[in-house]
Amino acid sequence: EEIDETEEIVQKISEYCEEYNISECLPVTSYSLVDLDDKYAVMKVGDINYLLTKKDHEWNVSIGSQENNICDTGSGSPDLAEYCSR
Repeated sequence: EEIDETEEIVQKISEYCEEYNISECLPVTSYSLVDLDDKYAVMKVGDINYLLTKKDHEWNVSIGSQENNICDTGSGSPDLAEYCSR
């Protein structure tokens, strides 16, 4: 059965926000999918862009950024570096 990828991504962001106690993205109600391929997704929730990486058929949040273009973040995240250099 095909799980709606967007729903799965929203769920992962919700879990991430709970885990790190980021109140401004809970509940995840208004969001827009900025980018999606078979390995990476960028979803904007409020003012924050989240990069998610798919590993072993499961999405996980790699990083959240307040930059409009997540590639301007300049973090040391290897997922971000790989995503931005594709």
